[in-house]
Amino acid sequence: MAETLDFTQGDTLKALRVTITDSSRTPVNLTGGTVALKGVCPDIATVMSITGSLITPASGICQFAAVGNCVTAVQMGSRASVTYSAQVKYTTSGALIGWSSPIRIRITKQPAA
Repeated sequence: MAETLDFTQGDTLKALRVTITDSSRTPVNLTGGTVALKGVCPDIATVMSITGSLITPASGICQFAAVGNCVTAVQMGSRASVTYSAQVKYTTSGALIGWSSPIRIRITKQPAA
């Protein structure tokens, strides 16, 4: 099972950094490619879809900003947290499409002010 990464709902500062590797754990060269974080949560109907930035493309390193902002407090309802099953969809410069290993992302409601 994938490690669970924690974010707070509405947090726009904390980013998720991922290194994309192939089946032999060698970084995938993403130069000229694109990345997007895609995820679903069984508890709510909100789908996660965040376009990422290539930080060090030749080494497969990408980043996703404002992960905690992908769901609102209203969408979370009375739940203290929601957990997404996510993966990075990447497209190489040669238009080949791949998916990262699964990532579990838990988003917790903001503490009361």
